[in-house]
This record gives sequence, structure tokens and C-alpha cells, in this order.
Amino acid sequence: ERASNRIVLSGKHAARMRSEAERLRKEHYGQLTDWNEAKRMLPRRSVFSITDVESGLTFRVQRRAGSDHADVQPLTKEDTRIMRRIYKDGWSWRRKAIVVGSEGRRLAASMNGMPHGGDGIPGNGFSGHFCVHFLNSSTHRSENPDPEHQLMVYKAAGRLREMLDGSPPLAQARYLAAAMDQNETEIVRLMTEGMTLPESAGLVAATAKFASFRAGKIAESKRDPVTELTAVVELDAVFQSRGKPSRRETVRLTYARLSPLSPWRLDDCEFIPVRSRSSRRS
Repeated sequence: ERASNRIVLSGKHAARMRSEAERLRKEHYGQLTDWNEAKRMLPRRSVFSITDVESGLTFRVQRRAGSDHADVQPLTKEDTRIMRRIYKDGWSWRRKAIVVGSEGRRLAASMNGMPHGGDGIPGNGFSGHFCVHFLNSSTHRSENPDPEHQLMVYKAAGRLREMLDGSPPLAQARYLAAAMDQNETEIVRLMTEGMTLPESAGLVAATAKFASFRAGKIAESKRDPVTELTAVVELDAVFQSRGKPSRRETVRLTYARLSPLSPWRLDDCEFIPVRSRSSRRS
């Protein structure tokens, strides 16, 4: 990669590679499924499995409630124990890409790992329920889909690049903020492929250290009116790296594309302290 060398396979070997890759994708990822369809497939009181995409650990849950997304609970103490392993033996609001298994189907989804709200399965060692989101589902507090959950849904479907290629700069900026808040270093690396390797590596390294990254106001501040090939998005962010005080800065993101039909790519990222407005490139 550092030398920018490309290996070109023969037609026979390329076809075999594509075939094997597609087989593995079907075994590993889930299908993008709209919430309206998912809630019909997973009615209340139904039992289904959840598999964490990263660790491969699987546990069973029951859907108890939820109209905007699924409110579920681990079925037994053993299922709760497995879920705690996924979250490294501690509960967290962090989103996780998961595959929901039900009646032979594999659905791409996202979960958080924090017990909250009502409890309906006594003896399972889990006080409350947690949330499972699908494509276009939303939180209780908003009618709009949660960017962090939607990012994980696409990750669980293995379609992150496709999603990003079809997203305008403003949407990409929201997804980048969500990835940084969730410490999703691999997604940040994917989203910064248009930057130089040192700049991309710097933002990936910063993402790994964030304890939190909250985006406030976000707007597209500038776009080339003639070529439509460059755009600038600015977002107000309050973030904290582990062991350091929180900071408030404006993040200026410059996006570029080769033609009006080409996908947007992040070309530059600047962190601008709100007080001094002096820029710091990452």
C-alpha cells in the first residue's frame, strides 16, 4: 500500500477471488432491512439471536417492546454474561454492529449495551432492556434515524463504502463525527482515504484516544459554484481525549470529487480552537 503497487490477477483467479469473497460476505454480514419490515419479522415476545460482528460472540434475546426500534432483553443469565463479554465486562451506550438471526435470515442491525428502562424477564441478570436498531429506525427522542446506529447498521451489512459513496458532504461529516465518538478507527480510516497517509493516520490515532466526541451545529459553509467539485463543511464539536480536559473546537472538513458524478472524498481536516481560531491540522 505504501508503494501504491497494484497486483492484477488473471481472469480465472479474479473470478475465484470474487466468488470466495461473496461467499464469506454472506456468512459474515447481514442484510439491510428497513425497520418497518424488521418489526414485522420480529414481533413482540419473539426470540432471536444477536451476533457481534467484531467478536463473533452470539447470545439470545427477546423483544419486549419498542415502536421506533426494538427494546430487547437477554433471555438468560448466560446470555447476559455473553453480552457483557462483548462490552468487555462493562455496560456502555456505545453502538455495536450486530447481525440478528431469525428463521434462517440474517439482518444487519446495531445495538447499545446499557441496561435501562423497564424489566420483564426476571432472573436473567439484566436490569432493564437495551435497544436494537435497523435501517431507518429512530430513537425515542427523535423522528430522525440516529447517525451512530445507522453507521453500525451499514457496517453490519458490509456496505459502508457503498453508503459513503452515495452520501453528500454534509451527511459524510455527520457520519465522521459519529465514527469518532464511537472510536471506530477503521471507519475513520475508510472515510479519510482521500487524505495523505500521515493526515489520515493522525485522525485515526486521535479517534482511538477520544473518550467522547459530540458534534453540535453542522453546516456546509462553502461549495465551488462553478465546478461543484469542492465543498467545505464546518461543525462545532466538544470532545475529550482520555486523561485530558474537554475542548471545544470548530472542525473544518474539505471535500472534493473528480467529477459531478464521482463520490465525495474527505480531502482535508482542520481543528480550529473557538477562542483563537488558529488552525491545527490533523
